[in-house]
Amino acid sequence: MNVTSPNGLNQPPRGDTVSASTSPPSGDVVPNVETDGMVYAAQVVHVFIASPSDVAEERQALRQMIWDFNDEHTPDTKVVLLPRMWETNSTPHIGAPPQAILDDQLVDSSDIVIGVFWTRIGQLTDDGKYATVHELDRFVDAGKPALLYFSNTPVVPSSIEPEQYDAVQAFKKDIASRSLYREYSGVPELIEHARRDLLSVVREHFNLPVEGRAAQPPRKTNLTARVERRGKHAYLVIENRGPGDARNVHVSFVPESIEEDFEAPIAHDIEKPISNLGEGTSFDFSLMLHSGTSDRADVLLRWEDDGGTQEKIQSVSL
Repeated sequence: MNVTSPNGLNQPPRGDTVSASTSPPSGDVVPNVETDGMVYAAQVVHVFIASPSDVAEERQALRQMIWDFNDEHTPDTKVVLLPRMWETNSTPHIGAPPQAILDDQLVDSSDIVIGVFWTRIGQLTDDGKYATVHELDRFVDAGKPALLYFSNTPVVPSSIEPEQYDAVQAFKKDIASRSLYREYSGVPELIEHARRDLLSVVREHFNLPVEGRAAQPPRKTNLTARVERRGKHAYLVIENRGPGDARNVHVSFVPESIEEDFEAPIAHDIEKPISNLGEGTSFDFSLMLHSGTSDRADVLLRWEDDGGTQEKIQSVSL
């Protein structure tokens, strides 16, 4: 699940013309945005990668994924993403606390943040927050998109610091009550999630008309509902088949569609709206079914997209 911050984001300057070639071997060289020999204007968007030190492999993989993202999507979106990490993009400075220096050099001037946690939460800053949590909060407070991921990769208990691990779990529990995040079980799964989520964020916040390109017509999304059984468990799956992203998605069962003398299924957390459902992604609600559950039900879907407010009713078999 991805964390989506409120609207009102300050957009970066448009019309920056960029050049160079494919993914850089080292350093932040802007990738080529030529198509058939023509150079065009593109928006430059800075993506800050925030995490403690125990996910170094994930950090490097995310950086490479962002360059690959540009190769694949820049010709269509006219957006170039520049990865930013303290290891490669900060400069030495004396006269202020380290976190304040990073805030000034990287955090506050970036447009999107990707936060990753596993067993460590990092060091405390002067404001009493852990460094990565501090950075995420600055993005959210500024109304900028924040994507959050937690690793489920197993660990050897003797290899972790209990206080750090417990702090991660406490933060995860706290953030669950006021946002959405995704979990992953390995670097490839993280990269797949982050690639899809970044595309959704770029399309929602940054894919604006630039000089020489006409504004695109509103994109109306197509949401579908179905029930899937996986072993002993059942799930109500809401899928966005595009085009475009769906926001503020509300899901409910239509009471009148429930068979007489039977009950509607119980769906965990179905009363909570899905803040953002990117094109090509889906969201699962865990279902509780029993002998008294109706064999079928109508699902009411309400959401917002670039075309306005949408509504759809779909029948599902239980």
